Amino acid sequence: MARILVMNEKQDRILLDEYVHPVHIEDEHASQQILERLAWAIQDAYQPDPDQYALRTGRRADATAPDPTTAR
Repeated sequence: MARILVMNEKQDRILLDEYVHPVHIEDEHASQQILERLAWAIQDAYQPDPDQYALRTGRRADATAPDPTTAR
């Protein structure tokens, strides 16, 4: 299984943590959705102000992502 993980350079924020499957790139719509989320995460990693991240995502920048292996 493949996983996309985007963190800022300090590695104190996880901006995207997503498992992906081949089906996620088999059609144009699903592919564009993954690329959009990846682009947001990359842009957020360069945000010097965590409040800007919170405004766009509704999540605090220092919030840690849940462990997807334990989520049900």
